[in-house]
Amino acid sequence: MLIQDVRDSRGRFVTAHVWMPLRPEDFVTVDLEDGDVIRFEAEVNRYSKGNLRRRRFDYGLRKPAGIELVEIAMEMEA
Repeated sequence: MLIQDVRDSRGRFVTAHVWMPLRPEDFVTVDLEDGDVIRFEAEVNRYSKGNLRRRRFDYGLRKPAGIELVEIAMEMEA
């Protein structure tokens, strides 16, 4: 799942986007559509990417918990 405009619990901007793998059980109780605003807690994990010569580290999210819908996306009118 792509998460955009990532902010911390105080509303401070963290990053423009982050990818998070989803397990089937992560969103059983929340029916999401593109553009919905959600709030949740997750673990931050550091991982390496690239080959041995160009290896670099990046950060991602995993194990989301306490997911709640904050704002429903407005539908675009044609």
